[in-house]
Amino acid sequence: MNLFENHFHVAELFGREHTESTQLFLENSVCFKVSYMAANLTILESAFEENGRGFCLVDFEIGQGKQFVNLPHALKARDIALPPSFTLKLITVAENGRDEMVIAVGEMLVHQAESSIIDLLLIDSVEAIFVD
Repeated sequence: MNLFENHFHVAELFGREHTESTQLFLENSVCFKVSYMAANLTILESAFEENGRGFCLVDFEIGQGKQFVNLPHALKARDIALPPSFTLKLITVAENGRDEMVIAVGEMLVHQAESSIIDLLLIDSVEAIFVD
């Protein structure tokens, strides 16, 4: 398929049906949950191999952010002293009109991080990059 001849909008690919089915998988499938946990552990391993001061994630379909809920728990489970300046920055790419959803997910993730690791993990910013 030639992308230039057969272009489509991201909204067509990631519509409401896709979002709902992904959330159903996450809520009802143990394998799906374990895959997110494995992805989070891989992210942590890569981050600490690089510099240990923090890392940045880019998510092209943040949905409801449930894929990152286990990340603070995995970080806390490492049981290591993190530098005071440790930062997790999450950047999400969202369609126009979804900025309120991105902000709500960001607030939920900040609350999750604060409640699980208090001051050790700071989700520094959730930014919406709009795609036409």
